[in-house]
Amino acid sequence: MSADLIARGLATKARSDLANARIVLDHFSDLANRRIDSTISTVLIDGLRWVRDAAASSALAASCPHLCGPDADGLYWRAKLENGLVPARALGNIGSNIVDHSANVQPLLQEALTYSYLVGAKGLLLDKPHYSLWTPSRTYGTAAINADQSGIPLIVQGRQAIASACGGTTLWRRSRSGGDPNAAGAWQVLGDGTLWRGGMILLKGLGAAPATFDDRSTVILQAIALKGGIVRDATYAGGLSLVSGKGWDVSDKPIWTENDRYCGDITFKGKCAIDGFGGELIYGQGADPENCTLTVEDSLELSNTYGDGFNPQGYNLRVNWIDIHDCGQSIEGWGGRNGVIRGIVRNCGSGNIQGGKLGAGAYSGYSAPTRIVATEAPYCTVDLHVINSGIFRLGSWLRGEMAVTDGQLQFDGGSFPDGIYDTFLDRITVITDQNTGAGVAFIGATAVQGVRDIGIGSLDLVRTAAARAAGRVPASSVGWYGSFGPNLWVRRITGEGGYPHRVTTTTGYPPAFQNIAISAAPGWIQQNVETTPALDYQAPIIGLTTTTTTNLQTVTLPNPSGLAVEGAELTLANINANGTAPILIATTYAYMLAPFALRPNTKIKFRSDGLNWHVVEAPPQTKGAVVTSQAGTTYTAVAADIDSYVRFTNGSPVTLTIQPNSAVAFPIGTVIEIEQAGAGALTVAPGSGVTINSRGADLTLAGQYAIAALKKVATDTWLLTGDL
Repeated sequence: MSADLIARGLATKARSDLANARIVLDHFSDLANRRIDSTISTVLIDGLRWVRDAAASSALAASCPHLCGPDADGLYWRAKLENGLVPARALGNIGSNIVDHSANVQPLLQEALTYSYLVGAKGLLLDKPHYSLWTPSRTYGTAAINADQSGIPLIVQGRQAIASACGGTTLWRRSRSGGDPNAAGAWQVLGDGTLWRGGMILLKGLGAAPATFDDRSTVILQAIALKGGIVRDATYAGGLSLVSGKGWDVSDKPIWTENDRYCGDITFKGKCAIDGFGGELIYGQGADPENCTLTVEDSLELSNTYGDGFNPQGYNLRVNWIDIHDCGQSIEGWGGRNGVIRGIVRNCGSGNIQGGKLGAGAYSGYSAPTRIVATEAPYCTVDLHVINSGIFRLGSWLRGEMAVTDGQLQFDGGSFPDGIYDTFLDRITVITDQNTGAGVAFIGATAVQGVRDIGIGSLDLVRTAAARAAGRVPASSVGWYGSFGPNLWVRRITGEGGYPHRVTTTTGYPPAFQNIAISAAPGWIQQNVETTPALDYQAPIIGLTTTTTTNLQTVTLPNPSGLAVEGAELTLANINANGTAPILIATTYAYMLAPFALRPNTKIKFRSDGLNWHVVEAPPQTKGAVVTSQAGTTYTAVAADIDSYVRFTNGSPVTLTIQPNSAVAFPIGTVIEIEQAGAGALTVAPGSGVTINSRGADLTLAGQYAIAALKKVATDTWLLTGDL
């Protein structure tokens, strides 16, 4: 229900009450001095209805003295609910229209929540924009939260709402004396030597699972902002300091469930915000969070903490929109089953999310992938954009889309050592703006091949206008290392960025990359062919170079047999700076009838079926595409002449020598076209052990502008045809 509808409903009810009530009092304190006829069951006090019924009793008055009390005859009256809520106006003129911390309303608001629980109401209705709550003193140590809840501003029991009737209300947490909670010494130091700030709202749990879910404590915040007053120092990296108050403060959670007790749902309606606390802004560590739901119906802003912005611990997420910024850690959590979370993360430390619930494993003892129901995969659908933040780690059972600007998304077996699996994202967008560190990383797990069954439909690389102007390009779009299980893949990589890159040694089943179409700088992962490289299929794009044009260099594809990298793609590119020397791709492990001569500035793409490599994209083998000229009277054919057209321009006789295979291993099928462009007769001569066959054994061209072709038909046998 909107604040406007609530306000109109209350105004109508007040007019009706004034018309029907026979007793009108100015103040609650007047009740004790007034005798009221026993036939009257309703009075008006300061414009609000009070009733005499079975719930109004001395016991209720003892717990809620501002909301229940006796008249002069000892008959008890209590505040009437408005739309099922306890009106804060019944407590007197509390709250303010401007920020004012001079009056502490914490005891009164706690009394109202207690009253709501005792009379079966729906919660608390706040009619002012601002309420100041001074932190009460704590009598126990920080660790004893289940034994005693002193020192926490508001305790929620039962199903309670805290709703604004004025379009938006802020609850301000102050120090015990009403001062700035961020000021030095504003916090309480307990007997066990720990610091205490108290947070804001605690859901009181039950020691045993209740018969029905309705018996659990739940909270609904409607158009409510919680302000804790802590200003996070983003440069501070130490632990919690008793001197400065800086650091992650486990005592300062504005929304938390009682540890290891049975609690209920947490719901935000309208525009809500939580800002300025030392610990997790939402902390869901009840006994069975997987049976509870955390809902954001409209929008929730979480900001300014040394701890997590959000730690649901396995609550089933129904988050329409969340904005997490300026937090020590953005998200530390589990999305429950069938969870949904949409939003943005800005200027935070690291973060992580996975489906399922909090669990313990053989390696991690904390973040093991844990199902809620043994036969059911607890998927969580994500649509998050992480901007200018620390590493954001993705775990098991995720679906949806992710985006990252100036940061990294990681499938990190170091953070999830018990495994990451069954995560398939439709799209990841990597945006480069102010640095070159944006990208995605696969990191192997402690568990043998524990990182497996992870897929990305499309990896889109984007550079902003600012990045282009500054020449910023990420060195690698995807990096990986460690031990992996099967079925890791990226179906498509497009945009502006670096090529996939294996960081260090990889064992098991490396990721498979397909359909790479990147406009990148600096470009290829380079290897020099003269060093006889063993091509690394874990680096899917390799730029090949040679230092000579006289010898033909051959490379052999890696053996994929037994590695089960079906679908992996490998692209070889000839990026020779001299622009002339081809590189020969051997047929070993490849479905090719003959070796492939890869000319400069061309590339060939292979795809593995798990046993062999298949050509899926290759440049045309055009004979004579490269034209060269030789001006001397002698010339020996070199590797650069493969499938080229050579013109001999000298006016004196010219001899062209074909070397033996031992000197230059021209592939069988090589064709070299020759032209006598000058007046000097052009004769082809065999090198040692070479046979050149021709019609009539003629090895001299017919004259100027005569054209002939040399084709290698065996190891050291060539055929000369043409104008002889």
